[in-house]
Amino acid sequence: MFIKFCCIFVFSLLDAILIVNGQNFGSLLNILQNSHSHNKQHVKFEFNSEHTEDSSLQITYLDFNNLPPNVLGILGENKNAFVSFGQKFKKKINAKAAESAASNFVSNNDFLKDLTGEGLGFKVSMHPYMHMGVDELKKLFIPSDKEIGEISEETEETGETEEGGDYEEGGEEEDTETTTKESDELPTSFDWRDMGVVPRIRDQGDCGSCWAFSAAAVLEIQYARRNLAFQKTKIDLAEQQLACMEGYENTICDGGWPIEAFKYIKKNGIGLETSSPYDPENRECRKSTPKIRVKSTKRLVPVDDIETVKRALYDDGPIAVGILANNKFMYYDGGIFDATCDGEKEEDLGNHAMVMVGWGEEDGRQYWLIRNSYGEEWGENGYIRFLAGEDLCQVESGSLDQAQIV
Repeated sequence: MFIKFCCIFVFSLLDAILIVNGQNFGSLLNILQNSHSHNKQHVKFEFNSEHTEDSSLQITYLDFNNLPPNVLGILGENKNAFVSFGQKFKKKINAKAAESAASNFVSNNDFLKDLTGEGLGFKVSMHPYMHMGVDELKKLFIPSDKEIGEISEETEETGETEEGGDYEEGGEEEDTETTTKESDELPTSFDWRDMGVVPRIRDQGDCGSCWAFSAAAVLEIQYARRNLAFQKTKIDLAEQQLACMEGYENTICDGGWPIEAFKYIKKNGIGLETSSPYDPENRECRKSTPKIRVKSTKRLVPVDDIETVKRALYDDGPIAVGILANNKFMYYDGGIFDATCDGEKEEDLGNHAMVMVGWGEEDGRQYWLIRNSYGEEWGENGYIRFLAGEDLCQVESGSLDQAQIV
């Protein structure tokens, strides 16, 4: 990529033309400092850029504090709500798509108002994707008709990865059964966060990468569980590396399954976020030095009852869980989510992967404590309490997967 800066300075006693190429910014700074001592009358800057790649195109984002007239006209009485939405979720919306975003927001906000009047058993509020239409929103989910693919244990990664790593080899590679401790009575409530092993909530952004965040979070918690006796127990794994999976090359935002991610990491390992930062706008595979590797995986479905799920969660750690999401799920803001997913067809958005980290009971109703990847502003500080025992939205029958690390 070639960039040329052309700066023209006009002074009363001196006309100077400076062309700066490459890294010659020190000379520019010296001239600016020297020019300050002269009787400067006028300074004019002209910046021209030449680029060779589309990725270098500059993007202007919508300013929520200074909305243009055309956007204000679309929003009408929804203006304040739109501004609150942008500020709450720190949204970056391309100014070229501002009218579409405003129109979608009005429709979604009307739906929210209708939900508020339904007398639901849980609280609802704005979600991070209020600027999207239904078709856009569905791209964030795994299509409901997409089956879990088979990834061989011998899968080779398609992206380049550095050799080495600081994980320790050891243990058997065979999948293991859940270790049942029949003598331990399960508590009424349980939460892995109470053990100090659950990392902060992540935000997948405008990208269908829930599966990658689900898999990474499970392994991060397992790493913390294994190193609980040590002072530093939490790590941040590189979801971006999963764009290196065979069959998923550069498509991390197009949906996938945590179990497939586990099998890939079992063969290739996964590195840290610092070595391969997550960027939903740049989906390419990036090399990363492995930090940990999966030892074994286990699928829990079909399950006999919720006690089986609780036992696995209690004994063997967090569970990557998949649900069939609907519109009401998106607006969740607190309480026990108890909406069914068998309503009108247009309400079904697709499959969504999260992480089950505990369970509890409130007013005689049992619930699952589930970690999402929509940021801390969504739900209950990034979490949702999902009604247990009735398989709502396939929470107990869709996808329940565990992984242990080397």
